[in-house]
Amino acid sequence: MGHVPIQGLGKAQVRPRNLVSNETGSALRSFVLGAAFGRRGSTEEMADAILFLASDMSTFMTGHALVIDGGECI
Repeated sequence: MGHVPIQGLGKAQVRPRNLVSNETGSALRSFVLGAAFGRRGSTEEMADAILFLASDMSTFMTGHALVIDGGECI
């Protein structure tokens, strides 16, 4: 098993699995329109990134803050 050789994980707004809402508020619409992927991320997508960082596939990464935001910061 690998280790986690990074210093930080930056995430975007995530839609909780148990959220029961129509998600039509103006603040949410504004966020979604400004995001490159046009949606919020899921908790599963965040977990996938964490699993990658904890696996042997990330052994050549070090000192990096991995941003998982669906293009929000571009």
